[in-house]
Amino acid sequence: MINSDKYFSKDLIEIGLDVESDQEAIRKLSLLLYKQGYVKKSFSYAAIEREKVFATGLPCELCGIAIPHTDPVHVIEMAIAIGVLKNSIKFGMMGGTEKIDVDLIFLLALKDCDSQIKILKKFADFFSKNEELTKIRSASSSDQILQVMENYFYQSDWKGNLIND
Repeated sequence: MINSDKYFSKDLIEIGLDVESDQEAIRKLSLLLYKQGYVKKSFSYAAIEREKVFATGLPCELCGIAIPHTDPVHVIEMAIAIGVLKNSIKFGMMGGTEKIDVDLIFLLALKDCDSQIKILKKFADFFSKNEELTKIRSASSSDQILQVMENYFYQSDWKGNLIND
């Protein structure tokens, strides 16, 4: 079972993230993870390089979302950094060549490939929940976002069991 103190943390949430590019956004969110000891110094560069080859922008009904991540070798402990952007930025669209406007970023620091697939599936379901995304986009504090994430990921049907379903 996922531990909210470990994977979601208000210290890993940035509201009003003021960046000009996808690379700058990944760098700033990676720094949050690095300062808290979740990732190695190599994580930021590796996530940026992976994004160039395997784009992670998702055009959702409510807003564009990106889920950048990289290989587990750059991760010390699993965590998820969240960025609510001040202004939309362009990210490459997953599975395509076009660019989309992104307003929310979930930077995933994942420890192994098996959990990566399961977590991405859980997030895909979460991204279809317009009510939850609206709450995140309109939140004025990291505590509010943390509560949305905990309520969904720990009290939903699947009881927050991200790794062992």
